[in-house]
Amino acid sequence: MEGSEKITGNKIFGILDQLKNNHTTIDMHVMGTSFDALSIILDVSKGVFPYFCIDFPGKSRSSVPVVEGGKCYFEFYSEEKIQCKFKAAITAITDKYIKFDFPEFIEKTQRRKAFRVAAPDGTKLKSSRNKEIDFDVLNIGEGGLLAGIKSSRHNDSIFFNGSVLKGLTIISFQDGIAINTDVESAEIVRVEDKKELGSFYYGIKFTEVNIKSQNEIKRFIYYCQRQLLKKRGGFEV
Repeated sequence: MEGSEKITGNKIFGILDQLKNNHTTIDMHVMGTSFDALSIILDVSKGVFPYFCIDFPGKSRSSVPVVEGGKCYFEFYSEEKIQCKFKAAITAITDKYIKFDFPEFIEKTQRRKAFRVAAPDGTKLKSSRNKEIDFDVLNIGEGGLLAGIKSSRHNDSIFFNGSVLKGLTIISFQDGIAINTDVESAEIVRVEDKKELGSFYYGIKFTEVNIKSQNEIKRFIYYCQRQLLKKRGGFEV
């Protein structure tokens, strides 16, 4: 189940200040572009003109398509593992930080832990240790994914409940660019024979993923969500 709550007023300062103090990574998308990056909040002020600053997410100003007056979309997870998102306008840019007005509100969305988003066509799961692992990724979440293959390629001796998969790579395409994300190990926790589709589906749980790959998976999930909202006409990109 899921429900949403809009945080406004003085509570916004509390949330942003906590993100700063905890050095929480936030995902930033520059609206009107395909640019995404991870950053952290450096400063928060709730004076007459409330603002917050983030660490500049690039090597130089020319490498990041931001302008004063432009808007960015942010997403992060709270300490309670609740997804939060907001939009904010840029008021100043330096080589070290970007300054924003406070958002009008922060939206908190309580999702079930198994929340997953549909993966774009062409997303794959492969293994450097087993060539038989060449799956289509159907949906993905932070804790795992749903994969599928044609029934003719299913192998009971390898792909079964409890089977451990090693040396995995998720191959995704974001704005035409291939991204390879390594998953050290995972476990098949569900096998479904989809006779009507001529396929087998595998519920796969990640069991060993490094921090870099965790962040890449989060960014891919955000990307998938934005593309879905864009198709529905509900998100400005």
